[in-house]
Amino acid sequence: MATLCASPSPGKRPRSSDDGTSAGTALNQDVSKSNIENDPTTEPIRINMGRGLLIGGIALVGAIGFLVVLSGSGSGHDSNPLASTYISRKLSSPYGDISQMDENFASLVDPPDALTETGIFFHIPKAGGSAMEYMYGFCFDLTLATEVGGNPDFVQGIDPSELSVFSTDWDVQMVNVDSTTLDGLDRAKKLGLAQSGFADIIFTSYIHQAAKLFSPLYRGRVFTVMRHPIERAASEFFYLQDASWEETYSPETKSWTIQEYAASDRAEHDWITKQLLGTWQELTEEDLQKAMYILEDKVLIGLIDRMEESVDRFNRYFGWEESPDKVPCAEDMLGHKSSTGSNSHAHPKVVPGSDDWEALAAINRYDIQLYDFAVALFEEQGILFEDPEDEES
Repeated sequence: MATLCASPSPGKRPRSSDDGTSAGTALNQDVSKSNIENDPTTEPIRINMGRGLLIGGIALVGAIGFLVVLSGSGSGHDSNPLASTYISRKLSSPYGDISQMDENFASLVDPPDALTETGIFFHIPKAGGSAMEYMYGFCFDLTLATEVGGNPDFVQGIDPSELSVFSTDWDVQMVNVDSTTLDGLDRAKKLGLAQSGFADIIFTSYIHQAAKLFSPLYRGRVFTVMRHPIERAASEFFYLQDASWEETYSPETKSWTIQEYAASDRAEHDWITKQLLGTWQELTEEDLQKAMYILEDKVLIGLIDRMEESVDRFNRYFGWEESPDKVPCAEDMLGHKSSTGSNSHAHPKVVPGSDDWEALAAINRYDIQLYDFAVALFEEQGILFEDPEDEES
């Protein structure tokens, strides 16, 4: 049975509107940043959210500072490729149909604003997202918005007309909204989730639609973990056969081959690219460019096969620290001490170049290109986390 909380988790308070009411009851009011900054009730937010965003901010502002080099001033250093690429994209920003994401999700080159921004995790199935959810909720004691917030077993007795934070049986703080469904996102927007400051991280696969939770005043900072699309598709195929506890459980597929699966309507086609764009229509090369723009300008990239380094970047960027009394919880969750990890699903591997591989590649050609681009971005984003002293040496 869930233990109810009448207020946000310890150390967090709802962000305030300029008349002092909480965001959950003042949804449509403009918020004066100067008033909020001077409001003593928001100090815990500034402390908790700003603790590590400052770290990321220093790095990001440093990246912007390299633009001086681009102007030709003689500093004796080469120009920063990450900054120049981002800024050229930022200035062109040609994609009107993703304008809400462009406006409401912070750019990686924008200095973080600890007071008004919320982390949002783009959850890609079978790419480590469930482990991330449990790790940050349990090991780091962060307050999350996930599917649990819409589960009647946990929100029974909580007033659905306003935001609340409750504790689960596994000792994780959750907001009483379901951020993993479209209806849940509509409700979260209506209740002012982004303005409230209740959630440290919002988890969702509907990243395109989740942009509506935010505004230019209260922006989301997006991060994700990605996996090679063929490996992810194979994992999904075998998971369908075994996960009897899931709604997607399909025991009939146990007799299928991967090629039969790829030819069926059960298989996903370029799922990541389509989720970024909020469409299930056939994709074009222009659509791929739009998805690449979103990743490059808005998303801090993690890779499942470099999970330890990815999580380290996330923690430094947002300033998250594992609860001292739960170490080595995160290490165990990520599988650093075992070859399988605690949340993995063992299955046969698909051999690159095989008929099975090619069958899955044929229905994920845009996702494969997007993944290759994301891997290159991961390397470029490493600039944001370099130690200036190491760079000078």
